[in-house]
Amino acid sequence: MKKTFYLLLCTIAIVLTTMVVLSQNDKNCTVSGKVVESSSKEVIDNALVTVSKKGVVIAKTFVNQDGSFKLKNLPSEVLEFTIQNVAYNCYSKTVNLKDVRNMNIGNVGLELMDTVLDELIIEVKRKI
Repeated sequence: MKKTFYLLLCTIAIVLTTMVVLSQNDKNCTVSGKVVESSSKEVIDNALVTVSKKGVVIAKTFVNQDGSFKLKNLPSEVLEFTIQNVAYNCYSKTVNLKDVRNMNIGNVGLELMDTVLDELIIEVKRKI
């Protein structure tokens, strides 16, 4: 009876260890790149890089002052990358990480947003 119990306990330990190792191996992809203005190639900092899977955000980071970004511990699946900045058009790209550990998507060029604002009137009222 004790041998059966120890055998069952060892089997459970091996299965759990295998599951932990496999789940860690599934989330070890890294994606990096640099965000620049598309025409002048000047660095754009403070852009938000978001990674989503089937519409659910799984990771996000801000671009560094030198325009670079790096996202670690991503699952090895097909993911959607979105880069946003207030003054620029949104950039989206689908990336397949199934057979890749490290991916550098290079320079990502954002285009200035062509937005015409309506007239804005600011009134200040003071109590006398």
